[in-house]
Amino acid sequence: MKVLYKLLSVMLFVAFYADAFAFYADGRYTNRLTKTGDYIFVASENGLVRYDKANGECVNFTAEASMADYTTFTMVYGDSRGRLFMGSQEDGVYCCDLNTGQTAKMWSFGMFGTDKFYYFAAAEDSEGAVVYSDAVFYICETGEYAPVHLSMVAFIMDMEFDSKGRLWIAVSDFAYGALVYDAWQSSESGYFLEDNNATSLAIDRNDRIWLACDNGIISFDPATRQATRYDPGEYGFPGADYIACDVDDYGNVWFTSTHYLLKYDGEKFESHTVYGYNGAISVLCDGDDVWVYSTDNKLIRFRDGEFAFIDMPATEAARVEEIADGEREFSVRCSGGVLSVSGTKGISRLNVYDAAGRCVRSVVCNDGETSAVADLSGLCSGVCVAEIFHDGGRTTSLFMAD
Repeated sequence: MKVLYKLLSVMLFVAFYADAFAFYADGRYTNRLTKTGDYIFVASENGLVRYDKANGECVNFTAEASMADYTTFTMVYGDSRGRLFMGSQEDGVYCCDLNTGQTAKMWSFGMFGTDKFYYFAAAEDSEGAVVYSDAVFYICETGEYAPVHLSMVAFIMDMEFDSKGRLWIAVSDFAYGALVYDAWQSSESGYFLEDNNATSLAIDRNDRIWLACDNGIISFDPATRQATRYDPGEYGFPGADYIACDVDDYGNVWFTSTHYLLKYDGEKFESHTVYGYNGAISVLCDGDDVWVYSTDNKLIRFRDGEFAFIDMPATEAARVEEIADGEREFSVRCSGGVLSVSGTKGISRLNVYDAAGRCVRSVVCNDGETSAVADLSGLCSGVCVAEIFHDGGRTTSLFMAD
């Protein structure tokens, strides 16, 4: 009876908070870039994109990977065997073998049996087995799986193996804050960093853990279990929401916020930006290049102090149709902090982005609904963007949030 009561309590708790932590995680997943061979793959807003570093060709790879053109990719990860693991918000985790062209579904459960899928991270161990995440669970492709800890208001946002074969996991948790977690180990392997929510994790050549958190940059020493917070004022770098991080071949740690690219060389921080560097949400180090994905649908390469911007193609379903004001298919109105969208086509999802390019609200609609409402109270103000997914594809519209 006690077990049943506890289970019911957890289910009610999760149901109550589902919208809250889905709001936080949606749009803040940072594993949007991966490299395999001569290619960079991007889990973009408009589908899976492949960039050929040899000839500069940029193509939409969604159909070639046997994925539906409306797929919202929540992560992409290339392993050492030429396989591409992809998280689909609508459907599950897929694996595309780039050697054979075959794609298979690896996992599809959804958070607590619902239709909500939160596959944000993946990592490969020394034996070539890939581990991927599903909300609070981490799953090995060989079949083992486990939750990171007891809190149910959490998401695994990033994972990586260190040189000793330990799997470290970064968690965003409304109840406890960020968690650096040595997975598959004892129950005492979790280290909480209170009042933080981690969105990205990287491990340097000394096995030091680096975290991009919602209130700062933190490093964690597993040997001493001590965390160090890097204050912008003390270390002389721009104060911003640094959302993603990675380590290059030279041991430098790179971070990105929506507007700044930041490098830490072990002694000092160095920031870079340029006009048009907006909406950055993912960073990947590749030799002398640092790659950044921007929600402006651009792939950005940073090399030798210079930025280069690469436009990425969309799938047919994701192409934004330019509609004259008099022919607009949707009415978009914001009043009293509430956004109302209505039209003649069925709306499947409504995303709202603030002026910095951050997704502040996402609303999923029932089949056939021609209207959607999003409560934006306290989330954004000024000029914002409504992104409307509908029967005919995708439409964006500017509006003024009050």
